[in-house]
Amino acid sequence: MAVIASYAGLPPTIDVIAKTEAVVYRASETRMREIVNKAPNLATTLHRFVAARPVERLDRANKLLEDQT
Repeated sequence: MAVIASYAGLPPTIDVIAKTEAVVYRASETRMREIVNKAPNLATTLHRFVAARPVERLDRANKLLEDQT
């Protein structure tokens, strides 16, 4: 995810392929800083949401590996 890359100071590297019509929103780093400064509770919720996705994927991958041993 682009937000995760920004945490590491890296450029975003994400490709999105939609199988149906979709609306995709992007927040620039400037906009994210504004949210952090003006609405810290919203920023915290957003960061938790963004962090949860890779954790879910890692957990799923670990379970698949456990099943193979």
